[in-house]
Amino acid sequence: MRRNQSSKIQKAAATIADQCLSMRIRFLNRTVNSIYDDAYRDIGITAAQGNMLVAIVLNERISPTVLGQRLNIEKSTLSRNLERMRNSDLIEVQEPSSGRSLELVPTKKGHELLLEILPRWKAAQATTRELLGENEATDVAAAVDQAREKLLSD
Repeated sequence: MRRNQSSKIQKAAATIADQCLSMRIRFLNRTVNSIYDDAYRDIGITAAQGNMLVAIVLNERISPTVLGQRLNIEKSTLSRNLERMRNSDLIEVQEPSSGRSLELVPTKKGHELLLEILPRWKAAQATTRELLGENEATDVAAAVDQAREKLLSD
């Protein structure tokens, strides 16, 4: 490779490394996710499963398709986590109250686990806010809310 071309390649790599939002967001996602996973580990769920349980409890009945869309979860990841939650008796699958899709419903154990999640969630929130800084954590939340609103309105 010629020296001039090598210099251009190095410059391109440096530009991407210095400015890439994807790299930064993925790093932040992995870091924050591990904080929540660590907080929930002793109760046997992951942060992703905790988020799904929250969404299912808030809706009381929701189809897997709608849950996946609302949380922007890939179908295979959603199926795998829902199966684990079902095997742990946190949710059950019921015939639809209306429409054609099966519906996810929280169980009594799922409701009880949500109460166990809350103090762990608060600790993970505090750790994450401390890591990011209060203002930055608020800015991140606002940016995510704005992006979610745009994506879901399409």
